[in-house]
Amino acid sequence: SCESAAYLVKYDSVHGTWEKEVETKEDDSGFTVDGKLVTFSQEKDFTNVDFAAMGVEMVMECTGKFLKVANLSPYFDKCGIKQVVV
Repeated sequence: SCESAAYLVKYDSVHGTWEKEVETKEDDSGFTVDGKLVTFSQEKDFTNVDFAAMGVEMVMECTGKFLKVANLSPYFDKCGIKQVVV
């Protein structure tokens, strides 16, 4: 859930408590970090997500499927993403 993700971002077991303001959205669509929205997608084919319309520049790839730069190229080439954090 977004609430769990927000909690884990705020209170990391290795790095401790993050000084940033982390708040969950009431509709459970995401959370904010210092007012910047963090959302999630469960779309199996990420190239179907309209990242440009949402103004997304950075994506966190958390599936574990994309471990090589060549496999990440569609994020840059097709989706217009500037940064991918694996």
